[in-house]
Amino acid sequence: MSVSVRRWQSVLVAAMVLIAVMVSGCTSPGTPYAYLDVKVSVGPSASPAQPVVGQATSINFTIRNTWNQPLTGVAWELRENTDPLLPTSGAIITSGVTDIVAFGSSAQTFALGGLTKGTHTYAVIVDPANIIAEEVEINNTAQLSVLVADQDISFGSPAPVITWPSSPNITDQPTLIFTILDTVNVAQVAPSAVSVPYVITVNGVALSPIAPTPASPVTMTPVGVTPPVTQVIVTLPALGSAGSFIYTITLSPAAGDDSVTTNNVTTVVVSIPASG
Repeated sequence: MSVSVRRWQSVLVAAMVLIAVMVSGCTSPGTPYAYLDVKVSVGPSASPAQPVVGQATSINFTIRNTWNQPLTGVAWELRENTDPLLPTSGAIITSGVTDIVAFGSSAQTFALGGLTKGTHTYAVIVDPANIIAEEVEINNTAQLSVLVADQDISFGSPAPVITWPSSPNITDQPTLIFTILDTVNVAQVAPSAVSVPYVITVNGVALSPIAPTPASPVTMTPVGVTPPVTQVIVTLPALGSAGSFIYTITLSPAAGDDSVTTNNVTTVVVSIPASG
Protein backbone atom coordinates (compact mmCIF):
# COMPACT_ATOMS: atom_id res chain seq x y z
CA MET A 1 0.00 0.00 0.00
CA SER A 2 1.41 3.32 -1.02
CA VAL A 3 2.15 6.13 1.42
CA SER A 4 -0.50 8.36 -0.20
CA VAL A 5 -3.21 5.72 0.30
CA ARG A 6 -2.29 5.29 3.97
CA ARG A 7 -2.41 9.04 4.47
CA TRP A 8 -5.85 9.15 2.84
CA GLN A 9 -7.10 6.40 5.15
CA SER A 10 -5.80 8.29 8.22
CA VAL A 11 -7.59 11.46 7.14
CA LEU A 12 -10.80 9.48 6.55
CA VAL A 13 -10.68 7.87 10.01
CA ALA A 14 -10.06 11.24 11.69
CA ALA A 15 -13.00 12.74 9.83
CA MET A 16 -15.30 9.88 10.87
CA VAL A 17 -14.28 10.34 14.52
CA LEU A 18 -14.98 14.08 14.31
CA ILE A 19 -18.42 13.46 12.82
CA ALA A 20 -19.24 10.95 15.56
CA VAL A 21 -18.24 13.43 18.26
CA MET A 22 -20.33 16.17 16.63
CA VAL A 23 -23.36 13.90 16.49
CA SER A 24 -23.11 12.58 20.03
CA GLY A 25 -21.91 15.86 21.62
CA CYS A 26 -18.76 16.61 23.55
CA THR A 27 -18.18 14.83 26.80
CA SER A 28 -17.28 16.10 30.25
CA PRO A 29 -16.05 13.35 31.76
CA GLY A 30 -18.24 10.79 30.05
CA THR A 31 -21.44 12.91 30.29
CA PRO A 32 -22.92 14.80 27.32
CA TYR A 33 -21.81 18.43 27.54
CA ALA A 34 -25.28 19.74 26.71
CA TYR A 35 -27.09 17.69 29.35
CA LEU A 36 -30.13 19.15 31.08
CA ASP A 37 -29.62 19.45 34.80
CA VAL A 38 -30.26 21.96 37.58
CA LYS A 39 -28.54 21.48 40.90
CA VAL A 40 -27.46 23.09 44.15
CA SER A 41 -23.90 23.94 43.18
CA VAL A 42 -22.80 26.03 46.18
CA GLY A 43 -24.03 25.77 49.77
CA PRO A 44 -26.20 26.03 51.58
CA SER A 45 -24.12 27.98 54.07
CA ALA A 46 -24.95 30.18 57.04
CA SER A 47 -23.63 33.68 57.62
CA PRO A 48 -22.32 33.85 60.28
CA ALA A 49 -21.44 30.15 60.39
CA GLN A 50 -21.99 29.89 64.16
CA PRO A 51 -24.51 32.53 65.22
CA VAL A 52 -25.63 33.22 68.75
CA VAL A 53 -29.22 33.56 69.89
CA GLY A 54 -30.76 36.70 68.44
CA GLN A 55 -28.03 37.36 65.89
CA ALA A 56 -29.03 38.27 62.33
CA THR A 57 -28.29 35.18 60.23
CA SER A 58 -28.78 34.31 56.57
CA ILE A 59 -28.83 31.11 54.54
CA ASN A 60 -27.02 31.33 51.20
CA PHE A 61 -26.97 28.93 48.28
CA THR A 62 -26.50 28.86 44.50
CA ILE A 63 -28.53 27.02 41.85
CA ARG A 64 -26.74 26.10 38.63
CA ASN A 65 -28.08 25.38 35.13
CA THR A 66 -25.73 22.98 33.32
CA TRP A 67 -27.78 23.01 30.11
CA ASN A 68 -26.84 24.93 26.97
CA GLN A 69 -30.27 26.58 26.98
CA PRO A 70 -31.75 29.11 29.44
CA LEU A 71 -34.24 27.86 32.02
CA THR A 72 -37.13 30.00 33.27
CA GLY A 73 -39.23 29.61 36.39
CA VAL A 74 -36.91 27.17 38.18
CA ALA A 75 -38.63 26.52 41.52
CA TRP A 76 -36.81 26.09 44.83
CA GLU A 77 -37.67 25.64 48.50
CA LEU A 78 -35.84 26.20 51.77
CA ARG A 79 -37.03 23.94 54.57
CA GLU A 80 -36.18 23.62 58.24
CA ASN A 81 -36.03 19.95 59.06
CA THR A 82 -36.81 17.91 62.12
CA ASP A 83 -35.34 14.80 60.48
CA PRO A 84 -32.03 15.29 58.62
CA LEU A 85 -32.55 11.93 56.89
CA LEU A 86 -35.70 13.21 55.20
CA PRO A 87 -34.84 16.61 53.70
CA THR A 88 -38.31 17.14 52.24
CA SER A 89 -40.07 16.46 55.54
CA GLY A 90 -39.38 19.83 57.11
CA ALA A 91 -41.56 22.90 57.09
CA ILE A 92 -41.09 25.30 54.18
CA ILE A 93 -39.76 28.60 55.51
CA THR A 94 -39.42 30.26 52.10
CA SER A 95 -39.62 29.38 48.40
CA GLY A 96 -39.29 31.03 45.03
CA VAL A 97 -38.58 30.73 41.32
CA THR A 98 -35.63 31.95 39.34
CA ASP A 99 -34.52 32.26 35.72
CA ILE A 100 -31.05 30.95 34.88
CA VAL A 101 -29.15 31.58 31.65
CA ALA A 102 -27.43 28.76 29.77
CA PHE A 103 -24.54 27.37 31.83
CA GLY A 104 -25.35 30.04 34.42
CA SER A 105 -26.05 30.28 38.15
CA SER A 106 -28.53 32.00 40.43
CA ALA A 107 -27.44 32.97 43.97
CA GLN A 108 -30.09 33.10 46.69
CA THR A 109 -30.02 34.57 50.21
CA PHE A 110 -32.68 34.31 52.89
CA ALA A 111 -32.57 36.11 56.24
CA LEU A 112 -33.56 33.95 59.19
CA GLY A 113 -35.28 35.41 62.23
CA GLY A 114 -35.90 34.40 65.83
CA LEU A 115 -33.28 31.66 66.02
CA THR A 116 -33.39 29.68 69.24
CA LYS A 117 -30.54 27.94 71.01
CA GLY A 118 -29.58 24.55 69.59
CA THR A 119 -28.88 22.88 66.25
CA HIS A 120 -31.09 23.76 63.27
CA THR A 121 -31.01 21.76 60.03
CA TYR A 122 -31.93 23.40 56.72
CA ALA A 123 -32.51 21.83 53.32
CA VAL A 124 -32.53 23.45 49.87
CA ILE A 125 -34.65 21.63 47.29
CA VAL A 126 -34.51 22.59 43.62
CA ASP A 127 -37.38 21.70 41.29
CA PRO A 128 -39.36 20.09 44.13
CA ALA A 129 -42.25 19.11 41.84
CA ASN A 130 -39.89 17.43 39.31
CA ILE A 131 -41.17 19.56 36.47
CA ILE A 132 -37.81 19.74 34.71
CA ALA A 133 -36.84 16.58 32.81
CA GLU A 134 -33.31 16.34 34.18
CA GLU A 135 -30.67 13.79 33.43
CA VAL A 136 -29.59 13.83 37.10
CA GLU A 137 -32.05 14.14 39.99
CA ILE A 138 -29.90 13.29 43.00
CA ASN A 139 -28.18 16.70 43.15
CA ASN A 140 -31.37 18.73 43.67
CA THR A 141 -31.14 18.67 47.47
CA ALA A 142 -28.48 19.94 49.86
CA GLN A 143 -28.51 20.31 53.63
CA LEU A 144 -26.84 22.34 56.35
CA SER A 145 -26.81 22.12 60.15
CA VAL A 146 -26.37 25.37 62.06
CA LEU A 147 -25.39 25.54 65.72
CA VAL A 148 -27.04 28.53 67.38
CA ALA A 149 -25.07 29.25 70.53
CA ASP A 150 -26.14 30.99 73.71
CA GLN A 151 -23.54 33.69 74.42
CA ASP A 152 -23.97 36.00 77.36
CA ILE A 153 -21.95 39.10 78.18
CA SER A 154 -22.41 40.05 81.83
CA PHE A 155 -20.65 41.29 84.94
CA GLY A 156 -18.51 38.69 86.63
CA SER A 157 -17.75 38.07 90.29
CA PRO A 158 -16.96 39.83 92.58
CA ALA A 159 -19.44 42.66 92.26
CA PRO A 160 -18.15 46.08 91.14
CA VAL A 161 -16.55 48.08 93.92
CA ILE A 162 -15.38 51.68 94.37
CA THR A 163 -12.54 52.46 96.78
CA TRP A 164 -10.94 55.67 98.04
CA PRO A 165 -7.34 56.23 99.13
CA SER A 166 -8.59 56.79 102.68
CA SER A 167 -12.29 57.44 103.28
CA PRO A 168 -14.82 58.86 100.78
CA ASN A 169 -14.30 62.58 100.41
CA ILE A 170 -14.94 65.23 97.77
CA THR A 171 -11.33 65.68 96.65
CA ASP A 172 -10.04 62.13 96.23
CA GLN A 173 -10.08 60.30 92.92
CA PRO A 174 -11.72 56.92 93.63
CA THR A 175 -10.89 53.63 91.91
CA LEU A 176 -13.59 51.52 90.27
CA ILE A 177 -12.98 47.80 89.75
CA PHE A 178 -15.37 45.50 87.89
CA THR A 179 -15.17 42.36 85.76
CA ILE A 180 -16.73 41.40 82.43
CA LEU A 181 -17.70 37.77 81.83
CA ASP A 182 -18.24 36.11 78.43
CA THR A 183 -20.24 32.88 78.81
CA VAL A 184 -20.41 31.11 75.45
CA ASN A 185 -21.83 27.76 74.39
CA VAL A 186 -18.83 25.43 74.55
CA ALA A 187 -20.16 23.46 71.56
CA GLN A 188 -18.96 26.25 69.30
CA VAL A 189 -15.88 25.10 67.42
CA ALA A 190 -14.15 28.47 67.26
CA PRO A 191 -16.07 31.26 69.00
CA SER A 192 -15.26 34.72 67.71
CA ALA A 193 -13.73 37.46 69.81
CA VAL A 194 -16.33 39.92 71.10
CA SER A 195 -15.88 43.66 71.49
CA VAL A 196 -17.56 44.98 74.65
CA PRO A 197 -17.77 48.76 75.04
CA TYR A 198 -18.56 50.09 78.51
CA VAL A 199 -19.86 53.45 79.74
CA ILE A 200 -19.71 54.84 83.29
CA THR A 201 -22.08 57.51 84.55
CA VAL A 202 -22.62 59.16 87.91
CA ASN A 203 -26.15 60.35 88.66
CA GLY A 204 -26.88 59.99 84.96
CA VAL A 205 -23.91 62.08 83.73
CA ALA A 206 -21.24 60.30 81.67
CA LEU A 207 -17.73 60.29 83.15
CA SER A 208 -14.37 60.39 81.41
CA PRO A 209 -12.38 57.60 83.12
CA ILE A 210 -8.77 58.34 84.05
CA ALA A 211 -6.25 55.71 82.95
CA PRO A 212 -8.73 52.86 82.38
CA THR A 213 -7.15 49.40 82.14
CA PRO A 214 -8.24 48.14 79.72
CA ALA A 215 -9.97 51.04 78.00
CA SER A 216 -13.37 50.68 76.34
CA PRO A 217 -14.08 48.60 74.32
CA VAL A 218 -12.79 45.43 75.94
CA THR A 219 -11.99 42.50 73.65
CA MET A 220 -13.21 39.18 75.03
CA THR A 221 -11.72 36.05 73.39
CA PRO A 222 -13.38 32.75 74.38
CA VAL A 223 -10.80 30.02 75.03
CA GLY A 224 -11.61 26.38 75.76
CA VAL A 225 -14.43 25.61 78.16
CA THR A 226 -13.59 28.27 80.77
CA PRO A 227 -15.54 31.51 80.25
CA PRO A 228 -13.08 34.39 79.90
CA VAL A 229 -13.16 37.10 82.57
CA THR A 230 -11.58 40.51 82.14
CA GLN A 231 -10.98 42.81 85.09
CA VAL A 232 -11.32 46.53 84.45
CA ILE A 233 -9.64 49.07 86.73
CA VAL A 234 -10.61 52.72 86.28
CA THR A 235 -9.62 55.89 88.13
CA LEU A 236 -12.62 58.20 88.43
CA PRO A 237 -12.66 61.99 88.70
CA ALA A 238 -13.14 63.51 92.15
CA LEU A 239 -16.76 64.30 92.90
CA GLY A 240 -16.13 67.76 94.33
CA SER A 241 -19.23 67.82 96.50
CA ALA A 242 -20.95 65.85 99.23
CA GLY A 243 -24.09 63.80 98.82
CA SER A 244 -25.34 60.46 97.51
CA PHE A 245 -24.01 59.33 94.14
CA ILE A 246 -25.10 56.43 91.91
CA TYR A 247 -22.39 55.11 89.62
CA THR A 248 -23.86 53.13 86.72
CA ILE A 249 -21.79 50.84 84.52
CA THR A 250 -23.35 49.78 81.21
CA LEU A 251 -21.99 47.11 78.86
CA SER A 252 -22.95 47.59 75.21
CA PRO A 253 -21.88 44.63 73.04
CA ALA A 254 -23.04 44.70 69.44
CA ALA A 255 -26.36 43.17 68.47
CA GLY A 256 -25.88 39.41 68.13
CA ASP A 257 -22.87 39.26 70.45
CA ASP A 258 -25.07 38.99 73.54
CA SER A 259 -28.15 36.80 73.87
CA VAL A 260 -29.14 38.17 77.30
CA THR A 261 -29.19 41.94 77.74
CA THR A 262 -30.93 42.17 81.11
CA ASN A 263 -27.63 41.74 82.98
CA ASN A 264 -25.63 44.44 81.19
CA VAL A 265 -26.17 47.23 83.73
CA THR A 266 -25.01 47.43 87.34
CA THR A 267 -24.76 50.21 89.90
CA VAL A 268 -22.63 51.19 92.88
CA VAL A 269 -24.01 53.71 95.39
CA VAL A 270 -21.60 55.99 97.24
CA SER A 271 -22.28 58.55 100.01
CA ILE A 272 -19.87 61.43 100.54
CA PRO A 273 -20.26 63.17 103.92
CA ALA A 274 -20.12 66.92 104.17
CA SER A 275 -16.77 68.25 105.39
CA GLY A 276 -16.39 69.57 108.92
